[in-house]
Amino acid sequence: MKIQAEYGKIRVEEEDLPSIINKINNGNLDGINVTVPHKENIMHFLDEINS
Repeated sequence: MKIQAEYGKIRVEEEDLPSIINKINNGNLDGINVTVPHKENIMHFLDEINS
């Protein structure tokens, strides 16, 4: 399987979360992994949560 993708880390402040979600919704970002300290703060932006 050949997937053309990049995976990296970016530093995001809490006030930047809406902008990141907008990038996903607009197709400019395919997905994210959320870590501490934003795990709880990101919840109200999500349509669905799974483990």
